[in-house]
Amino acid sequence: MVLHNTGAPKLADWHRVAGSVRMRNLESFYRDTQQWSAGPHLFVADDVIWVFTPLNVSGVHSPSWNSISWGVEMVGDYATEDFGPAVKGNAINALAILHAALGLDTEQTEIAQGRSENHS
Repeated sequence: MVLHNTGAPKLADWHRVAGSVRMRNLESFYRDTQQWSAGPHLFVADDVIWVFTPLNVSGVHSPSWNSISWGVEMVGDYATEDFGPAVKGNAINALAILHAALGLDTEQTEIAQGRSENHS
């Protein structure tokens, strides 16, 4: 699993657009603007965990990890707003479900320290 945060939109702005519209807008952005074949697998908001790219398809979220990991975008810009308990709780739940689906022992899973990368 590779965790990211959206930065834009901020969580404070996330609900200004209906969720289904936001997902279509993100699909258009990744497909038409970025010209990517997919996007992150999940968007984790404070109210819903959105499946964006099917989990059985390689996502586009981090060049070094696209083909071997699921990309999880947590909604928010944590440089300017709190990583609140609702997003954090949904992210923990999503990761627990993904780990269980793969049969991973969460006590033995190594965590790779994130680094900034271009997404092309």
